[in-house]
Amino acid sequence: MHFVERVHMAIERDAFAILIGDLDDQQARNMVSEFSRYRTRGTNSAYGKLITRIVDSVHFCRSHHSRMIQLADAYIFIVSGFYQERKGNMAEGLRKALADVNLFPNRYKEWPKA
Repeated sequence: MHFVERVHMAIERDAFAILIGDLDDQQARNMVSEFSRYRTRGTNSAYGKLITRIVDSVHFCRSHHSRMIQLADAYIFIVSGFYQERKGNMAEGLRKALADVNLFPNRYKEWPKA
């Protein structure tokens, strides 16, 4: 729900978008029904939003067919590592490598100076 709201906020007022996700049978069915509710009744948070600029339902395909979905999977894996206590040399190496990298999304982007 949070992701759908954030995507909706990022879309310009006169533009539209679709969402594409990694195919997982049970999860895909759940997402399609939830998204349908968001479009008709709005999201169910305290300050819920009516989703009008994301058209249709969520479309799913297998991640090995899409490099963008593979990239999103890698991003989620890395960011979720900051919230979970992964153990081992590889987890520690990844934490060190990303220590100075800001991976967390926000609505405003600060681009590096050229």
